[in-house]
Amino acid sequence: MRLSVDEVRKQHDGIKKLYEQGLRGATASVEQVLDLFDTIESLQQENEQLRAKLEDWKHEVQCHMDEVVARDKEIEKLRGRLVELPNVRFCPMCGKRLEVEP
Repeated sequence: MRLSVDEVRKQHDGIKKLYEQGLRGATASVEQVLDLFDTIESLQQENEQLRAKLEDWKHEVQCHMDEVVARDKEIEKLRGRLVELPNVRFCPMCGKRLEVEP
């Protein structure tokens, strides 16, 4: 059975209190120990799942960034073509057509 953080803390505090009182021979019940092991295993599995999800998100972000870079390159190519047009000027920042003096 997976324990809550509060339940783990209570068991830990109880065992620690017995230990500090000199009851070093006092043992935790088998059920307590098994619950703690189940909790640890459950948390390890959850941690692995979260790490896998994080890796998926990192990959997704990288794909989006690659797409942004590709679009930026395409925009730069298009801006270069616009500059080559005679008697036509465009704002280099926004691409808006500017009035040209004859």
